[in-house]
Amino acid sequence: MPRKRTPKVRICEWCGHLIGAERGPASKTCSPECQRDRNNDKEKKRYQRVKHTPEWQEARADYIARLKHRLQTDAAFAARYMAGRRAAVRKYRAELEKDPVRWAKYQERHRAWFHNLTPEQRDNTRAQNRAWYANLDPEFKRLFLLQLREKRAQKRLQELERLHGQE
Repeated sequence: MPRKRTPKVRICEWCGHLIGAERGPASKTCSPECQRDRNNDKEKKRYQRVKHTPEWQEARADYIARLKHRLQTDAAFAARYMAGRRAAVRKYRAELEKDPVRWAKYQERHRAWFHNLTPEQRDNTRAQNRAWYANLDPEFKRLFLLQLREKRAQKRLQELERLHGQE
């Protein structure tokens, strides 16, 4: 009489939970989330292995050159690209603001970057900011500055509430 096969119990490589037989053959993870995280981790490790090889550096330099050329020649692409970059920075900062320690480190690095600029670079950065403000429509400039003041006031209020909450 043939023996009944008992399903092989496996353990998720990412989180350590048991993987039942219903997951199909040779599954390494217990859920799509674990699979995504495992794949991301494997890709990060692979990237760390190859990022300083001459082939990778050559491919990266070629990619950067083509990207710069396209940004200079294709205004629609440049607008989409910059909008995506701004969104990524906003998302990153929102994540950092949730963790006060990481946010403080981020702010310190940014301040250090600015303080490490040469006086010519610093003056150029300030001149670019002045030129940007000067080119704004007066009505838009007024609205922009009003919104900026409101944001700063809101931050001050939150900081005061936080300080009074600790007492």
